[in-house]
Amino acid sequence: MAKFTPDERSVYLAFKNVFKGPEAQIRTSKKIRKLVQNHQNETDIRDLITEYNHDNVCNSIKSLLEQQIFESTLKAKLKFPEVFDVSPTQSADRAASEAEAAQAEVDVIHDISQGQQEAGDDFPHAEPEVEGKGKSSELQPTTATNLIKRAPSLYPVYLPYANQHRIMRQVQDLLERACYSFGQDRLAGIMSKEKWTGPESVELNIWATILKSKQSLFDKQDIANLGKPLAEVLESITSIRHTAVHRLHVTVTRLEQYLSDAELLANLLHDDVCANHLSRIRREVSLAVDELKLNKDVLESKVAETLKKLAAQRLAIVHAEAAAVEDMLRQDRQYQAMAGSNLERRILESKPENETGTSTERDDKTDFDPDTDTDVAETNTT
Repeated sequence: MAKFTPDERSVYLAFKNVFKGPEAQIRTSKKIRKLVQNHQNETDIRDLITEYNHDNVCNSIKSLLEQQIFESTLKAKLKFPEVFDVSPTQSADRAASEAEAAQAEVDVIHDISQGQQEAGDDFPHAEPEVEGKGKSSELQPTTATNLIKRAPSLYPVYLPYANQHRIMRQVQDLLERACYSFGQDRLAGIMSKEKWTGPESVELNIWATILKSKQSLFDKQDIANLGKPLAEVLESITSIRHTAVHRLHVTVTRLEQYLSDAELLANLLHDDVCANHLSRIRREVSLAVDELKLNKDVLESKVAETLKKLAAQRLAIVHAEAAAVEDMLRQDRQYQAMAGSNLERRILESKPENETGTSTERDDKTDFDPDTDTDVAETNTT
């Protein structure tokens, strides 16, 4: 008999990718039922409907939609915190992946800065391969723990490259315009000498070099308000240019750092329009990144649970196979013992026919009396 109310956590995990985007705004029962019917052959959804029936599942979905659980991963995390829990092993793996990716990015940007790579060389247009990523441990069919496969990590996190590139080009353009405006006010001599007539005349990395050599132009308190050395900020600004121009794909961790440093520079230049624009971009990216990470956490949690169940099923199959083989061997041993016993019994209980005849003749000869037999012979002769 079907239970009355399904577990909301199971409903959320099963329908998370169904009620997303515009579908997360649905509230009417009719539209909910239609979407559920369109996806009812998917394994998780079919299992829920089988256990709880169609109406109860739809009612649970409607409740979650009204709570805006499907449209906000942050709200989902508050309602189902255990879904987003990260194990110590996962945390360590992620930290290692992030560190390796970060080092790879630093190495590439450093080479570009040193002029060791020219346009047309092979640059990492996709995320660098992290050791162990996409690989699963080999199965050791002994226990349920050993039978659990490790899914490939979804970390480190990257925005789709096209989106990242547009963001980086926009940030580069905003900063170049802010630097040009600052140069017009404070660096008129350099501007005139170099014949820079517009923001497009000067690349961002050139501005970073100039500003580093002209730190005296800035108020000491403004530099202190950066919260980090100006040289470090300007180095990040140079990396923004290299990342945009050479089309490097960087992790969201580095992307967010770029945006933060870009905003710091805009504030240092007292360009409020640029700073406000960059601040909005940074907030939007931060929200998107949070959603990405939470979604990855849900996916990893879901697949980990699935793999655990499959490992238990595989273990049961392994045990069943072993039991079947052992039963075959046991029955074979029993039959061999029975066959041997029967054969031995037949051999011991049976005697050959010629052995019986020889024994009778031998008995007749043994009963012969010479005296009696001689008299009988003489009488017969007479």
